[in-house]
Amino acid sequence: MDLPNVVVKRDGREQEFDAGRIRRAISKAFEAVGRTE
Repeated sequence: MDLPNVVVKRDGREQEFDAGRIRRAISKAFEAVGRTE
C-alpha cells in the first residue's frame, strides 16, 4: 500500500503525511473503543 507524502487539507493547506502519527491516533481510537465495552 502506497501512502501519500503530502496531504492536502480541506482549506487547501498542504501537510506532510506522518504515517507514524496516523497509526498512533488509530491505535488510541481503538483503545478508546475497547474501553467502552
